[in-house]
Amino acid sequence: MTSVWKRLQRVGKRASKFQFVSSFQELTIECTNKWQPDKVRVVWIRRNRRHSTKLHSWHPGIQNPYRGTVIWQLPETLDIAVTLFKEPTAEEFEDKDWTFLIENETKGRTKALASARVNMKQFASATPAQFDISAEAETGVREGAGSQSQTPPVLRLPEGGQGHVSPPVRSGTSLHSR
Repeated sequence: MTSVWKRLQRVGKRASKFQFVSSFQELTIECTNKWQPDKVRVVWIRRNRRHSTKLHSWHPGIQNPYRGTVIWQLPETLDIAVTLFKEPTAEEFEDKDWTFLIENETKGRTKALASARVNMKQFASATPAQFDISAEAETGVREGAGSQSQTPPVLRLPEGGQGHVSPPVRSGTSLHSR
């Protein structure tokens, strides 16, 4: 019944599909003396969709052993196709939130280190562009904090009518973590 309600809400609206490409090279995580992460992954989540990188080891720093990095030898990319809707007379697209998450996995159990809610309409534009996103420590995590700054490029796919889905197109630009 939920899908019927969603379709009714979209009647008369214009659909535009965007391709978001994230490329990860390095992630810095600062912890406490009580806890350090083992294996870390970056995840994009929206409802039942989950796009994640592979697990990578966290390595403590030499100057500060509680501040370490996760380094990808080859940049890993995540492609996310997002359909945004807007009224024919409106200037802006409707809100569509995705969650950007940094997770730790130890002995098969996952724990969120940091997260950020990202409204994809803020990054949607007619021309490909790059933007910065950073994740703050999650309130429930007392052991450590993770942060990453990245620049996801946005590629607008051809517009389609209601129910029309264009095949995904890969962007030539990439996201670089700092």
